Amino acid sequence: MGSYNLRNDENFCANGLIAANRTPHPGLFEVKKVYQSIYFSSASIAAGVVTVKNLFDFTNLDQYNFKWQLIRNGEKIKEESFNVEVAPHQQKDITLAIPMIKSVAGTEFYVTIIATTKKATDLVAADHEIATEQFKLSGDYFAKSKQ
Repeated sequence: MGSYNLRNDENFCANGLIAANRTPHPGLFEVKKVYQSIYFSSASIAAGVVTVKNLFDFTNLDQYNFKWQLIRNGEKIKEESFNVEVAPHQQKDITLAIPMIKSVAGTEFYVTIIATTKKATDLVAADHEIATEQFKLSGDYFAKSKQ
């Protein structure tokens, strides 16, 4: 009767972050974004000004690699690395060398910023992405329907 002879309590929905075959569910990527301890914001991405906020308790951001990518209609057209040194629980404005973009009908541009680990640890491989953010520069290529 009931789950007396079973190895579970029969109350299981398989609705976790990773499937039984180790396939990640989409929610895992959302959890990764929410848990990131480096935040990027920008009041003026067209000028290349980005605020980097360090939410780590003990780690300076100089322990990570940073890069930005310029994306046009979903394709990466430029990428550059940059350095950030921000103490724990501090923030800093940095200026990226983003080229001036002329808006053209049917084209959109985004800037993606990525932080990765410099060194491998027991739990995380080198070059593992730990934080990312994307900012819209201009355009509406994907927002408009094709006719």
